[in-house]
Amino acid sequence: PGRQSQVPRTSKSQPGFDQASPGICGQAIHGCGALAACQLARHGRAVSTAGARGRGGRARRARVQQRAGNDRGMFDHLSDAWSALLNGGVSSAAPSGGHCKLNFCTYNVFDGFNHWDEGRVGLFREWVMSQRVDVLGLTEVNGLTQSKLEALGYSCGLPHCHLQLAKSGFHLAILSRYPLSAHDTSSCSEHLHHGVLHAQVSVEGARAWHVLITHLTPFEAAKRREEAALIAEYSRGLQSEPLVLMGDLNSLSALDLERHHHEQLTSESLVQVPGLCQKFLDSSNHVDYEPVEILYRAGLCEAASSEDVELTTVPTPVCVDGNHAAEMRLDYILLGSSLASSLRGAAAKMWTVRDSRTNVISDHYPVMCSL
Repeated sequence: PGRQSQVPRTSKSQPGFDQASPGICGQAIHGCGALAACQLARHGRAVSTAGARGRGGRARRARVQQRAGNDRGMFDHLSDAWSALLNGGVSSAAPSGGHCKLNFCTYNVFDGFNHWDEGRVGLFREWVMSQRVDVLGLTEVNGLTQSKLEALGYSCGLPHCHLQLAKSGFHLAILSRYPLSAHDTSSCSEHLHHGVLHAQVSVEGARAWHVLITHLTPFEAAKRREEAALIAEYSRGLQSEPLVLMGDLNSLSALDLERHHHEQLTSESLVQVPGLCQKFLDSSNHVDYEPVEILYRAGLCEAASSEDVELTTVPTPVCVDGNHAAEMRLDYILLGSSLASSLRGAAAKMWTVRDSRTNVISDHYPVMCSL
């Protein structure tokens, strides 16, 4: 775990191709086919027009033939794109012209999809495909191996992946539409309850993205302060590059004080249950915001749109964790300082996804960020 690795792109011989193709490639192929048919029809009309009006003069014929040639070139280009999708499986090429919009997601999948419950895994695949996730960070990937994660990734249209084993057994993983390489984080992870995963995601025509995925300890807030400080220090050298930190921080943010009614939450729930008190409150029985504040002070920022969005991530209807006794935000996607201050960062949108599938996949809801 943590060793530098490069994951190959999808091919037909690799697991998950058949499952991934209809969902990811099917719509794109359908779109290419429709556009190609449209271009072919235009080409036919242009050639017809050239024949019917050919007697109108050489100049007019030349203009019409040039137009037909342009349309034929467009048709050939679309045919090539269609063939590439058919022959190459999931494409990792970024769209040309302007920057590629990327969808990041963090998802705590509850004890390895509740010990690999096939129903939950199937819903997860459907959900990921429906959201067009580009980079997916997973926490609680318990019981999975690298090969099993790869098969899951291929079936979701995310053929590049890395699994980082945690000494706690609550593993971390990244799945990506684009090629990635994983960094050795052992010097930092050995001091963390679940560790931190660091990967670089390479999007064609753009700078590589640094992605950090973590899961802070679910026990004392004081311990999470120490973990947050270590992650903040680790991230400092990456702040000048595109950087995204995501995961289950098991902590509350002062930004949610009013919109999530933390004072009422504290008096009615947190102080009443010893486990919740230990997890979320300081020695004065006030919410301990310091773990997340440490990350904020290190330059990691919320997406601007999150100020206007309901972002509670627990509990879901299938939650059985007593520490999720009330609606709270525990899962975060934070942007590095240079990314947050860029035009792309300023336009970022973040939201929690609540729907019929995410109601039952896990005891956490996933968080999405479009950049």
